[in-house]
Amino acid sequence: MIEVKNIRVVFGEKIVFDNYSVTLPEKDIYCITGKSGCGKTTLLRVISGLHEANSGEVIVNGKKVIKPSKDIGVVYQKYENFPWLNVLNNVLFPIKMQRKVLQEDRIKAMEILERFGLHKDANKFPHELSGGMNQRLAMSSAIMHNPPVLLMDEPLSALDPENRESLQDFLLEFNKGDNQIVIVTHSNEEAEKLSKGKVIKL
Repeated sequence: MIEVKNIRVVFGEKIVFDNYSVTLPEKDIYCITGKSGCGKTTLLRVISGLHEANSGEVIVNGKKVIKPSKDIGVVYQKYENFPWLNVLNNVLFPIKMQRKVLQEDRIKAMEILERFGLHKDANKFPHELSGGMNQRLAMSSAIMHNPPVLLMDEPLSALDPENRESLQDFLLEFNKGDNQIVIVTHSNEEAEKLSKGKVIKL
């Protein structure tokens, strides 16, 4: 469960949120929509612990968020892959940070890469990939990490229509009640498809 309680966020003279609250109770997909500049990304950053609200609090699964946590994964609009690691090792990196990588981890990573259309590029490095491929790689790493809460800032915006629809279907398949996924999107159609009506409109 994600609880945003009475947050106030101010940038200079601009008040982005003033006593704003919202509760996301279920392990399901939620989408955040709204006009540019309305605070969609800011809300995601506050939930993740990357930005501290001026007042109010965020509680995720019973714990107050005061800093980033391994239990809250984030996929940014501007992908952040490790340039010195190839595609496969980027996906395996979250596992390496926790324990020794097993053969079954490599098999799972390749399965995820295949679903994202990157399995033939497993030995390539991020600079050898297009922008859309890098975005899919960032999503692959987040899925491999499999955190209880996954926040995604317009993860599909850089993709062509065919890949975008395919990955929408994948996210719906991936969400089996074990994770809570929050996605920022400009597309109302995408929001309705992914969240099945669980749309937060800012």
